[in-house]
Amino acid sequence: ASQKNAFVLFKASWCKVCQSIAPVFERLEETYATNLFLVVDIDQNEGTAVSQGVDAMPTFVAYKNGDKVDE
Repeated sequence: ASQKNAFVLFKASWCKVCQSIAPVFERLEETYATNLFLVVDIDQNEGTAVSQGVDAMPTFVAYKNGDKVDE
């Protein structure tokens, strides 16, 4: 997986914008199958969000070859 580009949506269940955008984001993998599109719920994975410096919802993070390249 580290050889693929990965795009991560950090969301929260209480965030209305997150709830609206998550289904659209998840469908991107259908069109761009060579990339990974992952959704992380910060309420269930707080440690992951903290380790990535996420402090606002929604947050999108891009990784290339396992390295964070943009937010």
